[in-house]
Amino acid sequence: MNARGTIRSILGDLLRIGARYLVAGALFQSGMRMVLNLAGIHPGAVEWLTPLGEFSGAQFAGIWLGVSPVFQTLGGLVEVAAGLLLLSRRTTTLGAMIAAGCFINSLMLRLCFRPSPWLGDAVLLLPSIYLVALDWRVLVDLLLLDRPTKPVPIAGAWETRRTRKLGLALKTCLLIYFIYASGFTMIRAKRDADARSELSGAYSVTSFSPPNADAQLRWRAVAIDRYAERLTVRAMDGSGTTFEIQPVLGSGAAPDRREHVAAVARQGDHLTLIAPDGSISALNYSRSSSGNLVLHGDLDRVAITAHLRLIFPDSLPLLNNKIFFAEPH
Repeated sequence: MNARGTIRSILGDLLRIGARYLVAGALFQSGMRMVLNLAGIHPGAVEWLTPLGEFSGAQFAGIWLGVSPVFQTLGGLVEVAAGLLLLSRRTTTLGAMIAAGCFINSLMLRLCFRPSPWLGDAVLLLPSIYLVALDWRVLVDLLLLDRPTKPVPIAGAWETRRTRKLGLALKTCLLIYFIYASGFTMIRAKRDADARSELSGAYSVTSFSPPNADAQLRWRAVAIDRYAERLTVRAMDGSGTTFEIQPVLGSGAAPDRREHVAAVARQGDHLTLIAPDGSISALNYSRSSSGNLVLHGDLDRVAITAHLRLIFPDSLPLLNNKIFFAEPH
């Protein structure tokens, strides 16, 4: 092989190796999130209190994915298996075919259930298709023409024992990095997912003040999500408003969920709410007894007091409307 052919062979092999490990790393990251049931939206009090018509397509798809842990685990195992197949040159084509199927499925979900970011899946689909296309002749003969095939050489003509040893050392380093980075990220994500605020749950409103407020201002039901990041109010006229619960952090950095839960708890009896229009309100809360919560303060410059009774601590499947949506006094 002449010098130009050798350079082309080396560049082609480097491009193939880069594509393999790029796709494998993305599959490991995504697959492990699904195996650990960290993907999708896990329905909680806020989701059960929100009518289906108010969800965007992306939110509806996320809830559908988060409902079944078994579905997530099986899908995650497929992605992890595809990533493992990509680590070996002998099984690269099979792994790339499975990876392309995974990315096409994810891309179609994101494009059909908007708004949802789709560019990442589209970018990762390209190297997957490239890896499959490298063996297109063999695949056509095998799958379409039913012709006998010959194994594709997996070793480059330029390779030596020294370069193979170097490649094995680099592969080992990359695997250690993948395991460390993914493992550290997954452990932190799992710990965050297990956090829970003592305020979370779905509440019925037993009494609301001022009692003569308009129907769109009088509360009927309240839900606080698992991490006390959102407070959703359903009014007597059926409308709803979701406030963001903002913790007070000195660093100014965006907290993870455990830090958020701890920051809200440190505020004592105080909640800072940010409305969808950006206005900020402050409410105080107190507990007269277990399962009862009283919110009072100025909400959008209106003094309110709401007595809440806990119905379900986390989820609210097929709720009893007569009990939950009782008319507040």
